Amino acid sequence: GCAPITWPIGCGKLFKGVYHLYKDETYLYQTGKGHTIQEVRIVKGLNNPDLDAAVGEDLAQQLRDELELVQGASNEFDEELFLAGEITPVFFGTALGNFGVDHMLDGLVAWARRDTVV
Repeated sequence: GCAPITWPIGCGKLFKGVYHLYKDETYLYQTGKGHTIQEVRIVKGLNNPDLDAAVGEDLAQQLRDELELVQGASNEFDEELFLAGEITPVFFGTALGNFGVDHMLDGLVAWARRDTVV
């Protein structure tokens, strides 16, 4: 099964960032930064009024509604199930904009087997 770790806020040209389900943090994307490492704005809490101000009330509510469905219909992440190959963490972002890739890499490093020889 799949276990969402981050969830997108908007898509395409309306992509604003991602919400991290386990940290309860929103990472806001800065457009037009290309291949450079970005400084992102972090908003703590899904119901934080700063989130509504940053992405707009409609998009913030859409995110909340989507997360309610996603959390009810998907698996919670479990490290042991991941290591057994039974669950896959799901991350969102944009590699072209160099945004969100760090969440995936940080997760894979944190969950990697310590006894694996590279």
